[in-house]
Amino acid sequence: MNESPFRATPEARRRGLLLIWGAQLMSLALLFGLTYVVRRGLTPSDNHTLAWMLGAVGFMTFVASFLVKRKLLAQAADKRRADLGTTAYVLAFAMCELTGILGFVAYVITGLSYALHSFIIAVVGLLLHFPVRGALDGIEADNNNAGAKFNQTTL
Repeated sequence: MNESPFRATPEARRRGLLLIWGAQLMSLALLFGLTYVVRRGLTPSDNHTLAWMLGAVGFMTFVASFLVKRKLLAQAADKRRADLGTTAYVLAFAMCELTGILGFVAYVITGLSYALHSFIIAVVGLLLHFPVRGALDGIEADNNNAGAKFNQTTL
């Protein structure tokens, strides 16, 4: 992957992450609101197995979001690339949103209201992945220090 010559500050990266985080939280809220529109035409079916399977896959993506984020943040710190840190957060957000989407799909297909519990899991995941201040500072600080050391040794 080619890095752009423009290096965003950690605070600019955090603001971008906050924007993406808020947009995904809002999309979950809109999707949950859509369930009230769809609810009128649905009759619950006896297909509990499909709802449980989609719920299980959604829960696995919720758990995997934490593992993927941790692994990518470790790689970002090792390689001193703040863009990998940003990617870690965006992937974690998307995986949590997938949990809600799978719950919505299970609800639309089966009509079972307990499939909507996936929205609670998805929102909790997004809240736990909130980009706190200073989360990417260590990566960027290491990157700036490496650049300063390189400049001192070459001069």
